[in-house]
Amino acid sequence: MQSSYHLFIFISITVFCSIGFLRLSNAAPEAEPTRFLKTITVKATGGGDYKTIGDAIAKGVPEDNTKWIRIIVFSGTYTEKVVIPRNKPFIFMDGQSWGKTVIAHNGNTNLQDSAIQVAADNFVVRHMTFKNTYNTMVLQKNGNPRVQAVAAFIQGDKNSFYECSFIGVQDTLWDALGRHYFRNCYIEGSVDFIFGNGQSVYEKCTINVTGSGFITAHGRETATEPTGFVFKYCTVTGSGPTNLGRAWGPFSRVLYYKTLLANIITPEGWNAWYFKGKEKNLVYAEEGCTGPGADTSKRVPWRKKLSSTELSFFTGSSFNNQDHWIENQPIRRS
Repeated sequence: MQSSYHLFIFISITVFCSIGFLRLSNAAPEAEPTRFLKTITVKATGGGDYKTIGDAIAKGVPEDNTKWIRIIVFSGTYTEKVVIPRNKPFIFMDGQSWGKTVIAHNGNTNLQDSAIQVAADNFVVRHMTFKNTYNTMVLQKNGNPRVQAVAAFIQGDKNSFYECSFIGVQDTLWDALGRHYFRNCYIEGSVDFIFGNGQSVYEKCTINVTGSGFITAHGRETATEPTGFVFKYCTVTGSGPTNLGRAWGPFSRVLYYKTLLANIITPEGWNAWYFKGKEKNLVYAEEGCTGPGADTSKRVPWRKKLSSTELSFFTGSSFNNQDHWIENQPIRRS
């Protein structure tokens, strides 16, 4: 992520218009086939309806679609930049295995140069990996992995991800705008690798830190915005040291709830970044966390202690699932 708060405002305006991979649930979520208008297939080696995911989106999904369409993506590495445009909502992209169904992209020309870019509302993904390989190439070449290279750029509303992985180093997951839900996902990086101004819940996810840096950089700009990042029942592991987050906006909000924190968390835990002296506006909280990294005795003094009402708001449906959109999507959660 570029170290400029003002750039965030510009980009927001522009876009508005191995460790055990993760703690899997006992049963994978199941699709509800009767809710699909149609099902199309993608197979890189041939034999499906399309050979690329891009073609499946462009040719298989009508514009201004109002019925769910399932795209089954067979195992393979799809070296392409996938864009889900705003006028193609109601897509369920269903991989066969998150370790075997991979979208890989090598780029860092700008923050939007990602393996997948989602602008559409009502978009669901299961069993897929999104990977930006640029930092891997840079690391092999000159040993410098600290380069912006986004794996996923998410700016649609009602976007959800089940058993997916997001692989990168810096700025892995741009959780930019909208209500998002991540369940049983694996997210890897070291510097600001979950960032943006999304209104998002991460549940039972594994956050793998691969070097010193910051896990989150949330960009909430006003006190009235409903946005924030909530991590529920997650695991933070890997190498460090790392901070739980730093403020990319003056009213940044991040909560870790009943999350297992490895001994890679810095004692201070949080960083005000551009907003030193204005920490009273930041909502950075840890509630019910466990593990060696959960010791808060040396945390920054402005870390928030939530009331029971506030905690209930962030961990219940009121935060980003008021209309129960998650339950209304065509996938059965375990």
